[in-house]
Amino acid sequence: MESQPTWVKVAQNGAIGEARTRSFLLDRFWILERSIDIHGADFIIQRRLTNRNILDRNAPKLGVVQAKFISTSSTSHYIHCEYVVDKQGLPRDEFFLIIHTGNEENPLMYFLTAKEIDEHFKKVIHNRDEKFHISGRIIKDDRFKVTSRREILDKIETQLIKADFAKNREYLSWTLASSEISLDDILPEFNMPIDNYWGDIPEAFYETKKNAAKALIEVENVCFILKSIASETDPIKAAEYLDDFRYYCRGGLNWYISLPDNIYNEEFIDVIQRHKEIVQKLKDHNLLDEYLISQKQIEHDFIEFLCDELPFDSKLTHKATIVFDNVSLKIESINNNLIETPSNNKEYSDRVRVHRNKLEYYWKPLGITYGTKRFDEDSEGIKNNCKYVSSECMRYIVNKSLGTDY
Repeated sequence: MESQPTWVKVAQNGAIGEARTRSFLLDRFWILERSIDIHGADFIIQRRLTNRNILDRNAPKLGVVQAKFISTSSTSHYIHCEYVVDKQGLPRDEFFLIIHTGNEENPLMYFLTAKEIDEHFKKVIHNRDEKFHISGRIIKDDRFKVTSRREILDKIETQLIKADFAKNREYLSWTLASSEISLDDILPEFNMPIDNYWGDIPEAFYETKKNAAKALIEVENVCFILKSIASETDPIKAAEYLDDFRYYCRGGLNWYISLPDNIYNEEFIDVIQRHKEIVQKLKDHNLLDEYLISQKQIEHDFIEFLCDELPFDSKLTHKATIVFDNVSLKIESINNNLIETPSNNKEYSDRVRVHRNKLEYYWKPLGITYGTKRFDEDSEGIKNNCKYVSSECMRYIVNKSLGTDY
């Protein structure tokens, strides 16, 4: 067999480990989709309970399963301590490690709970973080070897049933905050490239929803504690719940839950209302389709011109002259130039000039970054910026054509 580079083997082994683990877990659990592989979790699992929703007050508890592949006993893996034990150093009931080895004719699997990792493996400093060192010698240790798949699935299910609900939600809050929220979950009209002074509406709405989901988890924790107190028969146990309640609600004479302070933003509300008004005005004049066509035409033309000119000095200014139809919003012509502009140049200090059906627009493509993203490549930065700049150009064209002022 042809020798493979190390990086190919690593990627291949990782894919094998994930594939085998997914197949194993699907026999008993639902696997939740995630937007990004973070916090060391390869899989987020849920028991197959059809009558409960993930955001219910009595929602099913979730588990975290990390998959690894070990080709030889000299292979090592490292797992962040915070995934295995909580802040008090107690093993987490909802974390599991599955290790695979062997080829297609002799696949072997090893299983460890967080408690077993904590008891049998040492903590070391790896890449400046404290982690559990999982030695490849585990594949020679029959204590963790899986001989009954059903037995291991039963063990995982039992662990999830007994896991503490509040701790489970706190541990998996990063999952819950993203599992049902997507950047694409917004009405199409708010994805339209309408210029505003504030920022990107879909991104801001996405952040608002994530903050609301985090707040929901905090509220849910308190609801769970209060429900536990109300149903408790042991006063001592109720007192323990009251300590938890005081922790979450900060104690004192005036009880309150600490929630994110960036859920409501008055400026954002004003921007989306104004956005909707502009979209409606374009619809009323049957110009929305032409607006979108013209905006895309400007964006594409700017990107094509500027990217073809790369590399160029970041101090250079892009001068664009756009001729448009005052009635239909159609773009009749676009003339692009890269120019050197003195700092005291009066023409550039205006940045935008509109006369009759001609717009002159000046900006520095490599000197400005629009939005919150940062880019390593000049071409990617230009593409991002042209999206916003083309919308700004259309704002001036619409204002001129419809007599608006937005």
